[in-house]
Amino acid sequence: MSKSLGRAAWFVIGVTLLLGAAACGGGSSGSSADPAAPISVGFNDSLTGTGAAEGQADLLTAKAAIGYVNSQGGVDGHQLKLIVLDSGQVGSGQAGSNATQLAQDKVAAIIGPTISNDCDSAIPIITQDKIPDLCAFVDYNTLVPPRTYLYQAAKTEVTYAKPVIDFIKSITGKQHPRIAVIGAATQGALQMVAKMKTIAAELGASIVYSGVESLTATDLSPLGAGAIAGRPDAVVEEIFPQFVVPLDKQLRGGLPASVPIIGQYGVNTYQALQTLKDPRVYSLGGAQMIIPGASGNSAEINALAAQFAKAGGGTAADINGAAGTEQLAADLDLFAAMKACHACTGAALAAQLQQTSLTVPGLVNDFHYSAAAHLGINTYYFYSWDAAKNQATVDSSQPIGSLSLTSP
Repeated sequence: MSKSLGRAAWFVIGVTLLLGAAACGGGSSGSSADPAAPISVGFNDSLTGTGAAEGQADLLTAKAAIGYVNSQGGVDGHQLKLIVLDSGQVGSGQAGSNATQLAQDKVAAIIGPTISNDCDSAIPIITQDKIPDLCAFVDYNTLVPPRTYLYQAAKTEVTYAKPVIDFIKSITGKQHPRIAVIGAATQGALQMVAKMKTIAAELGASIVYSGVESLTATDLSPLGAGAIAGRPDAVVEEIFPQFVVPLDKQLRGGLPASVPIIGQYGVNTYQALQTLKDPRVYSLGGAQMIIPGASGNSAEINALAAQFAKAGGGTAADINGAAGTEQLAADLDLFAAMKACHACTGAALAAQLQQTSLTVPGLVNDFHYSAAAHLGINTYYFYSWDAAKNQATVDSSQPIGSLSLTSP
């Protein structure tokens, strides 16, 4: 059974240390002359512009994770310090400039950006300066084969093509469902739309409509109309969260109430589920949602929820916001690796990330990166609105499958 996150070995619940003392000699943000010096962690994400909802949610998550680690004594006695930079509008290039600034600030690791396009602009800097970076979304071609310092915090969109189709078949009872797909014009979302098209026939499904939201879109109703005209048995969304509620209302007005609408945590957020209160709108993610005060919560989950409150957002809508809880699992895994190699940095920290496994009951099971895949999640959870409980609850889970299966 896994050890408790709140105990002395909070950072692992199955951590495997294979590097040895020499491998952990990559250095620390704290010097031997000042063993209590803080360790700087960079934050590089959109706090303004199209991706602001995701970026602000990721910032709240980073603050909560760091608050939790610091409340447990930090990393080998070092407190963690977050350096926050706004990458602005998606695709502006600011994410690359921020990565350069954070390298100059000698950060041990970077959290963000969210969007794959911005993550790509940071890669040359993190590679040159040997800084592990947890990007929320990384497109398949950037993730495979793995790049030494780039790690996926959330999900690669193509990996949920098969789990989503399997889920649709299960909840509709149709072995040959008709599916409409709407995606944003980000690299990861476009690959997801393409993958849904290529894999559907293999799984007995068909794509009857696909539409793409531009990065400057202000109205998605034409895409909604296209989806409705396709008369699908299910709709899959990979769009920016501010469009979810109006689009879902449009879809529900033109499609039968039984037709499921499915989007990942960063699309169909807890807040969206709470607003729509539609039991056939589903949200999927690679970690479980956290509901503060729920009767079944472990002490660890309650402690993490308390840190979200201290960071300025303690409600279920805040914690399970546009970023979902996958980013929380990835952040905790990063700090687990730091502790496992005694505050190492650079190549040693990147290598340790491939040896560290994290399980937090009620959040994630066996989150781990490997040398073969810098994707930490292995199961997708599907949530929907439960009217009796007046909250989102897990409906089903599906294995993520292999990257070879989900390749473009």
